[in-house]
Amino acid sequence: MRTRTIQLISLFAFFFLTSPVLASRLINGTVVTEGYDHVVWIVSGGAGCTATVVGPRTILTAGHCASTGQTAKFKIGGTEYSAKITRHPDYNDSNVENDLALGLTNVDIVVKERSTISKTAPKVGDAITLLGYGCTKPNGQVDGKLRKGDSVITKFQGKDMGSHKESGATLCPGDSGGPAYISVGGKDYLAGVNSTVTVDYHTSYDERTDVPTAQQFFSNYAQSNGVKICGVNEDCQGTTPTAPTCQLAASPSTINKGQSITFTMNVLGEVTSADIGGVAVTAPNWAMTTTPPNAGNFTQTGKVTGPGGSNTCTAAYEVKGDPTPTNPTCEIAANPSQIKIGNSTLLTLKAKGNVTQAAINGMNVSFPEGSLSVQGTIKGQQQATGFVAGPGGVGTCQTTFNVDDGTQPVIPPYAVVPSYCGPNTAPNSSVMKACLGVIKRDGTQGLREAVKVTYADGSEEVLPLVAKTRNNSAVIEDALTLYANSSYQKDQYWVLNSRVGRVTYNANNTPVTLEGTTAGGELFSVSQLQP
Repeated sequence: MRTRTIQLISLFAFFFLTSPVLASRLINGTVVTEGYDHVVWIVSGGAGCTATVVGPRTILTAGHCASTGQTAKFKIGGTEYSAKITRHPDYNDSNVENDLALGLTNVDIVVKERSTISKTAPKVGDAITLLGYGCTKPNGQVDGKLRKGDSVITKFQGKDMGSHKESGATLCPGDSGGPAYISVGGKDYLAGVNSTVTVDYHTSYDERTDVPTAQQFFSNYAQSNGVKICGVNEDCQGTTPTAPTCQLAASPSTINKGQSITFTMNVLGEVTSADIGGVAVTAPNWAMTTTPPNAGNFTQTGKVTGPGGSNTCTAAYEVKGDPTPTNPTCEIAANPSQIKIGNSTLLTLKAKGNVTQAAINGMNVSFPEGSLSVQGTIKGQQQATGFVAGPGGVGTCQTTFNVDDGTQPVIPPYAVVPSYCGPNTAPNSSVMKACLGVIKRDGTQGLREAVKVTYADGSEEVLPLVAKTRNNSAVIEDALTLYANSSYQKDQYWVLNSRVGRVTYNANNTPVTLEGTTAGGELFSVSQLQP
């Protein structure tokens, strides 16, 4: 480490050296007449230094200029300000390490501009501009005038940068705490704080502001004191700041009703305020814990705001509670479904869901499966009703069974038995459906094919087949000649009336479509015959 040879301290506490007298130097600076009202002369404990305004209520100076807790006074435009000093926590007076200090005023400092602390690492060969209120020659006096001069970075030693330029500016007691500027993009950035000079006044040293220990000091100070510092948490160079961003996480993301959930934000960028669900949160945790009152699926929203604007982030979470009860359901079946009068069938009910009661035809049965035997007493189709109840409500189910008296139905001597049927799609027709069928005797012996039509009023008409002609073209079809069930006399002959129809088949010789005309002239057309 470099041992400090000269402290650039106050107007009242110079270290006078016995080195040869050099030409007037800052040393070698020129008096500043305007443009630097933010570079001020401070007095603390009877000693004087230079400092720079870097925020609305913050000044930056050297750590050896004042101790933590001391007050530094300065004037700008006739207004006097007082700043409470805080040294870098790792400041070491013996070797001038971390030679930085910040001062906090209780009112805003009125200046035309403020200096922006640099985060850019300087390089050997970079030009720098030094400013200070110090003497202009060794053992010289301070005249209260601000001067500036140019130099060039020649070396780096620890956290300091050394500078020297032939006939250039050199630091002198009183310049301590003043700024060293580098130019980045045509704008001045405060890259160092005036700290020491060699015994021969050859090389000046400035404590760098870009190193991590300095940047951490500035950031912690701004946060703990709630202040803005140019280049740390405020943009004072006129560039457009960007809005901070956030990511929100719920832990755990699924809870039971009555349990708590913690929402934590990961924040990127400069933040002035933040909240989760409207509840303010702060660094370093950016977290909020809550106990949701209701069950369900929800989305929590976080919001961060900074100089560049605001952004939001979300996290989904689920709160499980007592499930909403649902209506129970049931199924009921009769076995057998066909009985004779006097015989019984067994009605079996199966309940599903949360059930507290089950019944068949009003008689309680066990659940989830229960049975009831009923006797057939009345001929015809009978209906049985099942009933279930539970916390969610009630449910019903039905089934039917047939009861007959054991007698055989009377079969007419002649009947038409349909084979393929379908609904009529012909417009403006009172025919409801049409069927292909066979006229049978006593239900067994087939006599003749026929077409049977059913009208909308329920009446029926049979058109027996007289003849059909197969057409084996691309579409398999039969041309039909049908009896029209009426006749008329002509020239001493009785002539039967007839109608025409058509049936088409698929490759398996199964009838597909049927169309024709009834005896009364009604059109029928079935586009899809079904067995």
